[in-house]
Amino acid sequence: GVKNTGQWLDTDRMILLVLLGCVALTAGQEDKLKKATDELLKLNTSSGLDLKTSFRCGIFFPNPEDNTKLPISPLLIFNATWPADECPAGNSKRYNDFCDSIYLKFTTTLSLKDPSLFPKRRAKGVTIGDDICDYLKKKVKAPFVGPKSKKFPNGLEMGMFSNACGNKKWEMTGTKYQEKVCCKVGKYIPCP
Repeated sequence: GVKNTGQWLDTDRMILLVLLGCVALTAGQEDKLKKATDELLKLNTSSGLDLKTSFRCGIFFPNPEDNTKLPISPLLIFNATWPADECPAGNSKRYNDFCDSIYLKFTTTLSLKDPSLFPKRRAKGVTIGDDICDYLKKKVKAPFVGPKSKKFPNGLEMGMFSNACGNKKWEMTGTKYQEKVCCKVGKYIPCP
């Protein structure tokens, strides 16, 4: 599983979650952007609960060969934690269902082809997919994902994971983003 390293959320990761979110930048939808941003700020706020008696959620790039193996990389791990009184035994179904309910708020309406939510990048014609491919190029050292990629020839998926009771391993909830990510030299291309 993925080890807890304490490096959970930076501004880039929080913005990337918004990129996958339920907000499109069209007239009349600025309210949705504000609501999504407010929700992310809440999820970014540590609740101060002991990890041994709580659970948390995170978005990762699952291993394309086997979802139960170590993920390729985290995209975003929320700082917020929620009580898990059933620890140390745990209740994976409850944690997974809860994390999925958060994930679905942010992943049902935007496409990787939509304009970036970073204003300066959007002004340059950059897409959400480009932002994620840039992340993969810089943080995962994967400039090619999908066609012409030796490491990830079929593209990459993004999925929700949960972690509880102080365990070092993260468990995939089963919910994945609707589109695979494919990149060419750090730029988004539609997956075949």
